[in-house]
Amino acid sequence: MAAADIFTNVRGIFIIIPWACGLILMDLILSALLPVSYFFPNWVYDASSFVAFMCWNWIQAIFEVINGGKITTSGDALPQGESAIVISNHVSWTDFYMIQALAVRSGMLGRCRWFAKIELRWVPLLGWGIWAMGMPMVSRKWMKDRKELDRVFAGIVVKKWPTCKHLKQDP
Repeated sequence: MAAADIFTNVRGIFIIIPWACGLILMDLILSALLPVSYFFPNWVYDASSFVAFMCWNWIQAIFEVINGGKITTSGDALPQGESAIVISNHVSWTDFYMIQALAVRSGMLGRCRWFAKIELRWVPLLGWGIWAMGMPMVSRKWMKDRKELDRVFAGIVVKKWPTCKHLKQDP
Protein backbone atom coordinates (compact mmCIF):
# COMPACT_ATOMS: atom_id res chain seq x y z
CA MET A 1 0.00 0.00 0.00
CA ALA A 2 1.39 3.37 -1.02
CA ALA A 3 1.96 6.18 1.47
CA ALA A 4 -0.75 8.26 -0.25
CA ASP A 5 -3.28 5.45 0.24
CA ILE A 6 -2.38 5.15 3.92
CA PHE A 7 -2.70 8.92 4.37
CA THR A 8 -6.09 8.89 2.62
CA ASN A 9 -7.36 6.04 4.81
CA VAL A 10 -6.14 7.63 8.05
CA ARG A 11 -7.56 11.00 7.00
CA GLY A 12 -10.91 9.31 6.28
CA ILE A 13 -10.93 7.65 9.70
CA PHE A 14 -10.19 10.97 11.45
CA ILE A 15 -13.05 12.62 9.56
CA ILE A 16 -15.67 9.85 9.73
CA ILE A 17 -15.23 8.47 13.28
CA PRO A 18 -16.13 11.75 15.10
CA TRP A 19 -19.01 12.34 12.68
CA ALA A 20 -20.34 8.78 13.13
CA CYS A 21 -20.16 9.10 16.93
CA GLY A 22 -21.99 12.42 16.73
CA LEU A 23 -24.57 10.86 14.41
CA ILE A 24 -25.25 8.07 16.91
CA LEU A 25 -25.72 10.64 19.69
CA MET A 26 -28.04 12.71 17.48
CA ASP A 27 -30.07 9.63 16.54
CA LEU A 28 -30.40 8.76 20.24
CA ILE A 29 -31.69 12.28 20.94
CA LEU A 30 -34.14 12.11 18.01
CA SER A 31 -35.29 8.64 19.07
CA ALA A 32 -35.98 9.95 22.58
CA LEU A 33 -38.09 12.73 21.04
CA LEU A 34 -40.34 10.29 19.18
CA PRO A 35 -42.75 9.54 22.06
CA VAL A 36 -42.83 13.23 23.01
CA SER A 37 -43.81 14.28 19.48
CA TYR A 38 -47.42 13.23 20.00
CA PHE A 39 -47.86 15.70 22.88
CA PHE A 40 -45.58 18.55 21.78
CA PRO A 41 -45.31 18.38 17.96
CA ASN A 42 -44.14 21.97 17.45
CA TRP A 43 -41.45 21.75 20.13
CA VAL A 44 -40.23 18.39 18.79
CA TYR A 45 -40.18 19.80 15.25
CA ASP A 46 -38.02 22.72 16.37
CA ALA A 47 -35.75 20.52 18.51
CA SER A 48 -35.31 17.92 15.77
CA SER A 49 -34.62 20.69 13.25
CA PHE A 50 -31.79 21.91 15.49
CA VAL A 51 -30.36 18.38 15.76
CA ALA A 52 -30.71 17.94 11.98
CA PHE A 53 -28.90 21.22 11.39
CA MET A 54 -25.96 20.06 13.53
CA CYS A 55 -25.68 16.76 11.65
CA TRP A 56 -26.25 18.06 8.12
CA ASN A 57 -24.02 21.09 8.60
CA TRP A 58 -21.25 18.72 9.61
CA ILE A 59 -21.87 16.65 6.46
CA GLN A 60 -21.73 19.80 4.32
CA ALA A 61 -18.49 20.89 6.00
CA ILE A 62 -16.91 17.50 5.29
CA PHE A 63 -17.96 17.70 1.65
CA GLU A 64 -17.32 21.37 0.88
CA VAL A 65 -14.65 22.49 3.35
CA ILE A 66 -12.57 19.42 4.21
CA ASN A 67 -12.87 17.66 0.83
CA GLY A 68 -13.02 20.83 -1.26
CA GLY A 69 -16.29 20.05 -3.03
CA LYS A 70 -17.48 22.99 -5.14
CA ILE A 71 -21.19 23.56 -5.60
CA THR A 72 -22.26 26.40 -7.85
CA THR A 73 -25.75 27.72 -8.40
CA SER A 74 -27.28 29.86 -11.08
CA GLY A 75 -30.58 31.60 -11.53
CA ASP A 76 -32.53 33.78 -9.14
CA ALA A 77 -31.11 34.65 -5.74
CA LEU A 78 -32.30 32.39 -2.95
CA PRO A 79 -34.63 34.13 -0.50
CA GLN A 80 -33.47 33.87 3.11
CA GLY A 81 -35.57 31.71 5.42
CA GLU A 82 -38.33 31.07 2.92
CA SER A 83 -40.04 27.69 2.80
CA ALA A 84 -39.79 25.66 -0.36
CA ILE A 85 -40.54 22.22 -1.63
CA VAL A 86 -37.63 20.91 -3.67
CA ILE A 87 -38.29 17.90 -5.84
CA SER A 88 -35.28 15.96 -7.01
CA ASN A 89 -35.02 12.59 -8.64
CA HIS A 90 -32.48 10.83 -6.43
CA VAL A 91 -29.67 9.81 -8.78
CA SER A 92 -26.62 9.55 -6.51
CA TRP A 93 -25.39 10.28 -3.00
CA THR A 94 -24.24 13.70 -4.13
CA ASP A 95 -27.88 14.80 -4.55
CA PHE A 96 -28.03 15.48 -0.81
CA TYR A 97 -25.00 17.77 -0.91
CA MET A 98 -26.49 19.90 -3.66
CA ILE A 99 -29.90 20.30 -2.01
CA GLN A 100 -28.31 20.92 1.40
CA ALA A 101 -26.02 23.55 -0.13
CA LEU A 102 -29.13 25.42 -1.30
CA ALA A 103 -30.65 25.05 2.16
CA VAL A 104 -27.48 26.36 3.82
CA ARG A 105 -27.45 29.40 1.53
CA SER A 106 -31.08 30.18 2.31
CA GLY A 107 -30.78 29.58 6.07
CA MET A 108 -33.09 26.55 6.07
CA LEU A 109 -30.73 23.57 6.50
CA GLY A 110 -32.21 22.25 9.74
CA ARG A 111 -35.72 22.48 8.29
CA CYS A 112 -35.01 20.08 5.40
CA ARG A 113 -37.08 16.94 5.31
CA TRP A 114 -36.68 13.99 2.95
CA PHE A 115 -39.13 11.37 1.78
CA ALA A 116 -38.09 8.01 3.23
CA LYS A 117 -39.23 4.42 2.82
CA ILE A 118 -41.72 3.45 5.50
CA GLU A 119 -39.68 0.33 6.37
CA LEU A 120 -37.05 2.61 7.93
CA ARG A 121 -39.37 3.14 10.93
CA TRP A 122 -38.20 -0.21 12.22
CA VAL A 123 -34.48 0.57 11.97
CA PRO A 124 -33.24 1.50 15.45
CA LEU A 125 -31.79 5.00 15.81
CA LEU A 126 -31.67 6.05 12.13
CA GLY A 127 -35.26 5.11 11.33
CA TRP A 128 -36.64 6.32 14.65
CA GLY A 129 -34.73 9.57 14.23
CA ILE A 130 -36.16 10.39 10.83
CA TRP A 131 -39.61 9.35 12.03
CA ALA A 132 -39.32 11.69 15.04
CA MET A 133 -38.23 14.52 12.74
CA GLY A 134 -41.54 14.24 10.91
CA MET A 135 -40.08 13.08 7.64
CA PRO A 136 -42.67 11.69 5.27
CA MET A 137 -42.49 7.89 5.45
CA VAL A 138 -43.96 6.44 2.26
CA SER A 139 -44.60 3.06 0.69
CA ARG A 140 -44.98 4.39 -2.88
CA LYS A 141 -48.62 3.28 -2.92
CA TRP A 142 -50.84 6.36 -3.14
CA MET A 143 -53.84 5.00 -1.24
CA LYS A 144 -51.58 3.89 1.60
CA ASP A 145 -49.49 7.07 1.61
CA ARG A 146 -52.27 9.64 1.32
CA LYS A 147 -52.88 9.90 5.09
CA GLU A 148 -49.13 10.27 5.74
CA LEU A 149 -48.75 12.98 3.09
CA ASP A 150 -51.81 14.81 4.47
CA ARG A 151 -50.15 14.71 7.92
CA VAL A 152 -46.83 16.01 6.63
CA PHE A 153 -48.26 18.78 4.51
CA ALA A 154 -50.64 19.82 7.31
CA GLY A 155 -47.48 20.60 9.27
CA ILE A 156 -46.39 22.94 6.49
CA VAL A 157 -49.79 24.55 5.88
CA VAL A 158 -51.48 24.54 9.30
CA LYS A 159 -48.52 24.66 11.69
CA LYS A 160 -46.39 26.77 9.31
CA TRP A 161 -43.57 24.20 9.14
CA PRO A 162 -40.77 24.49 7.97
CA THR A 163 -40.67 28.24 8.41
CA CYS A 164 -38.02 30.03 10.42
CA LYS A 165 -39.12 31.41 13.79
CA HIS A 166 -37.73 34.89 13.12
CA LEU A 167 -39.85 35.45 10.03
CA LYS A 168 -43.08 37.37 10.16
CA GLN A 169 -45.95 35.09 9.20
CA ASP A 170 -49.32 35.99 7.74
CA PRO A 171 -52.26 35.34 10.12
